[in-house]
Amino acid sequence: MGAVTRLHLAQALVDRLGFSRRMSLKMVDAVFDIVSEAVRSGDTVKVVRFGRFEPREVGERSTISPNTGRPVRVRGGRSMVFLPSKGLKEAVNGAGKGLLQDWRGE
Repeated sequence: MGAVTRLHLAQALVDRLGFSRRMSLKMVDAVFDIVSEAVRSGDTVKVVRFGRFEPREVGERSTISPNTGRPVRVRGGRSMVFLPSKGLKEAVNGAGKGLLQDWRGE
C-alpha cells in the first residue's frame, strides 16, 4: 500500500460512517488544522492509542554545507515531533490487538 492521503482518510469516513465526501474532507481538514494550531501555539496534542505531536525547540548549531564543504551556522527554531503510542508501535510490529485492523475495517 502506498501513502495514505487526506483523500483516503476522508473516503474511510464515507465508507464507515456514511458521511458525504464533502463533509468527510471538511472533517479531516479540521482535525489537521486543530492539531497544527495547537502545536504551533506550543501545546502537545495527545491522541490516545495513536501518539503525541509535540513542539520542540531546536538550538543553533554548526553543520557542513553539502554544496561547499565549509562549516555554516544554522539558526535555531521550532520543530515538531511525533511520538507513537505503545499500542501503535505494537500494531506496526504485528503484536497489537486490532489497532490497524480497526483503522482499515478488517
